[in-house]
Amino acid sequence: MIDRYARFLIRWRYITSFATLIAVGILASGGRFLQFANDYRVFSGEINPQLEAFENLQDIYTKNDNVLIMLLPSDGDVFSGGSLKAI
Repeated sequence: MIDRYARFLIRWRYITSFATLIAVGILASGGRFLQFANDYRVFSGEINPQLEAFENLQDIYTKNDNVLIMLLPSDGDVFSGGSLKAI
């Protein structure tokens, strides 16, 4: 069985190579429809009271996804050798 398959591939190598490339191209063309959604709203349904409350909270205040890390050296000089080494 494998021998017949191998002989077929060797005999029709150009046609099978071309057909394989065409098949891969057709199958890969669907990749343009793939997408990644990093929004947390996609994980909840249409009606979700917790999500609505959270969005109301964000409307009142602000949506803040930032983090600030601040380093204060004890000697007050940020550009000293010890401070730069610690950073």
